[in-house]
Amino acid sequence: MLEPLQPPECNQKGCKRPIASLQRASCQYHLDAARLRAHNARAKRQAASKPHSDPLISSNIINDASKIGLGGGSGATEPTPTQPRKRKRVESKSLDENKHLSKRTKWLVPKSWFNSQEELLKALRVDYGMKKGVLVFDAAYTTPDGSGKDSMEKRNENDLNSIHILAQSIWEYTRRRWTLKYQEVVGYGVQTKWYCSQDCDHRRPTQKNNDESKHRDRESMETYECRSKLSIRVYHQDDNMRRVHIHLEHYANHPQYYDIDLPPAALEIVQKYQWANPAHVAQQIRSQKEWQHIKTYQIRHVWRKLSEKNWRLNEDQLVSAHALLKKHVGDVDLLEIESIEGVITLGFGLKHIASALKNVVEIGMDATYNTNAKDLELYVVMAEHDNRGIPIAYLFLSTATSIENLKRKNALEAFLRLICDKYGLKPRFVHTDKDVAEIRAAQAVWPDAKHQLCQWHQQRAVKTRVMMRKLATTRYNARRANSAYQFIDPAWKPRVKSDPNDNEGDDVDGNGPYVASSASQVIPSTQPTGPNVLPKIRLMLPPRLDPLPSQATIMGLDGDEEEAAVDEEESKDERQFCPEPFRKPLLAMIHRHANAHPLIPGDHAPTAEGVREWAVRKAYNFCRDNELPELWAYLWENWYRSGRWELWARAPCSEIPRLRTTMICESQLSPP
Repeated sequence: MLEPLQPPECNQKGCKRPIASLQRASCQYHLDAARLRAHNARAKRQAASKPHSDPLISSNIINDASKIGLGGGSGATEPTPTQPRKRKRVESKSLDENKHLSKRTKWLVPKSWFNSQEELLKALRVDYGMKKGVLVFDAAYTTPDGSGKDSMEKRNENDLNSIHILAQSIWEYTRRRWTLKYQEVVGYGVQTKWYCSQDCDHRRPTQKNNDESKHRDRESMETYECRSKLSIRVYHQDDNMRRVHIHLEHYANHPQYYDIDLPPAALEIVQKYQWANPAHVAQQIRSQKEWQHIKTYQIRHVWRKLSEKNWRLNEDQLVSAHALLKKHVGDVDLLEIESIEGVITLGFGLKHIASALKNVVEIGMDATYNTNAKDLELYVVMAEHDNRGIPIAYLFLSTATSIENLKRKNALEAFLRLICDKYGLKPRFVHTDKDVAEIRAAQAVWPDAKHQLCQWHQQRAVKTRVMMRKLATTRYNARRANSAYQFIDPAWKPRVKSDPNDNEGDDVDGNGPYVASSASQVIPSTQPTGPNVLPKIRLMLPPRLDPLPSQATIMGLDGDEEEAAVDEEESKDERQFCPEPFRKPLLAMIHRHANAHPLIPGDHAPTAEGVREWAVRKAYNFCRDNELPELWAYLWENWYRSGRWELWARAPCSEIPRLRTTMICESQLSPP
């Protein structure tokens, strides 16, 4: 009987002709290959016509090409064994179809044979460890076929169960988890295809939920280009033996797989400490070496899920929170805020803490956003006591559906007035950020208190503006500036059109710019406003005979470079609002002005007005010397003019506050 042979390799350079028939052979290699294909086809027909007791005999390969008289030629080499062509897949059958599949397909020949599954797995572990995850492993083992007289459906179900158990064992031995791609029942038994769970080519797309409040308790797994492939087949032979064939390919040495779900022992720790801070629970769990890969947000999410039964009393979050506060009336005061159409409010005070605080000198107020599914703003009022922040009251607020004017200001004012009357708060300093609604509400409740802007928010606002290249800035009233201080030249003003939207602290409710209360007289703007007012006509004046120093001169340019710079700054696009070399000195100067006080010695007069005049002169000279008229307009109208200076400088008050920022509120609102 003829037996299949391996075709020789072609060493002829430039020969790219495929193996085809004898008529299309272009070299000795392709001529020998075509003859060998014909020989193997005859051997296959003979093997099919004469059955054997051992099905492997039909696939044995004899490495002797001389038996059929193949010519060596210059391009022929000694043949080597190879696998036959892949079999054609037969029609797949589902497990619930109890139909006998008698048609057999060609069995694949493994490279290695083992007597048992244990020997195969040990060899896989050794080979995988030696090659560090980059290998091609092909092996099989045989076991007695215990299906007996079981139905085809029962036999296939048992085969699939054994395959899944084997895949779990391969995961344990290789430290790589394999995910099932598909499984099917074929004529000879069952076959399955798997891939590495960390393979980037098989990564499943993330299913994002539009509800941001629904977070998952698992992290995303890192993926790698490992080009993985795992095939597990079960063959039922004629001699009541079952053959299990494994073919594994893996081409990347990436970190081993670890379970991204929380282990049961870690879940027990979270459940045990439901009333503890989730950050402390996460720290305790991550301190163990085998759990260092667990992320803090996973533990926080599980902690929230396990403790949910203690605080979720209704599916609606607002109704649930209201019912929970009523349940704990002994510890909190539910603040009944006067209802405003379209405004949602839920306020409560900490009864035992707020009642124990007496003679509070400084309080801070701040808000955070995007912390709940209802999109409610969360406000907190903190009291400074012994260099620590003590929470007093909280407010959930939403004005998204309200069309009332000053809706946020009125809601905040009602909230602050309730805690003022209930707990007798009369602070001398109120610290806020640049939120105008907060400032106006606090001033209405505590008109005698000094309202201080957070220095961190102020520095961030100035830094953000000076980093922009846009020249158009706040509308500058040169006459008002000159009336306040005679050393300000009214003719030195920005040379570009103003931007009405470039304002720090305009009222968000559309009621005009906000001006803080001050003893100094506020000179109203001389520019008329209204829908029927014609725009002011600007006349172009001839250039000055004695031009001011340019930015190029200040930055040290001379000669041809200075002339080129002068030509360039005639264009609006070439000039900068605040060049980079001036930004850090500007921020440092504003910081000194914010902290200056008559009680602190310095190069200014020991009075509140003396400190302000000194600060305005410093800021004006800084901009004038560096030829930055747009920067001066921004600084004067937003920070140094009357009504704005009193909000961020400490000098107007006879006392010096202890707090400089609202970080006591930020730390309270930030997640653990």
